[in-house]
Amino acid sequence: MKQYGFDRLSRDLLILSVACGAIAACTFFTWAGPILSAVAAVLALAVLLRAVSDKKERRQDELLGYERVTEAVKGFFSRLFGHRNGSATREAGYKYFKCPACGQQMRAPKGRGRIRVTCSGCGNVFERNV
Repeated sequence: MKQYGFDRLSRDLLILSVACGAIAACTFFTWAGPILSAVAAVLALAVLLRAVSDKKERRQDELLGYERVTEAVKGFFSRLFGHRNGSATREAGYKYFKCPACGQQMRAPKGRGRIRVTCSGCGNVFERNV
């Protein structure tokens, strides 16, 4: 009998379980404490049952569904905060600098070494290390 093991969904469920347990310990004598303790126990039990399960296909389907949901949530927040079409990762490949004569901002691809730049604003030619 081959066990499924520990995957990303199990890891995230365990983190959520520990967080619920910690909050429950801080608020145990209020109405939320026992509820959070029960939620933490159920989540920990789910992690354990997923890890020892021999139904590999079902666990992979659950993981795939979880990854779809997390990608949708990530996409929502990236659109909400303006990171459209991976623009943040595209911009990471450039070095930004200003023309020493007129102050116009320019960019050049990182990793090119020392390059000669001609400013489109004033026509000044200078060298820059990128």
